[in-house]
Amino acid sequence: MSRIEAAVKVYAALLRQESVRKDVMKKMMSMLLHPYPKIRSTTAECLFMETKDNLLRKGDWLLPPKQLKDTVDSLRRHCDLS
Repeated sequence: MSRIEAAVKVYAALLRQESVRKDVMKKMMSMLLHPYPKIRSTTAECLFMETKDNLLRKGDWLLPPKQLKDTVDSLRRHCDLS
């Protein structure tokens, strides 16, 4: 799991590069539905730190992925990624 967490942090840093930002956002949005709660919460935290989007703070990332699907879909629409 530590490798995945490290990858999330690398993706978060890549969000600063405009040329890959949209692709990285799509990847990170998909990681908000990862099977492991720790990965979901780390991803949400990293996304929030880079985007300051308060919608990320409203989600309970410890819930099962099926219950988070609507939240993630809303985030995708909000970020024009749908």
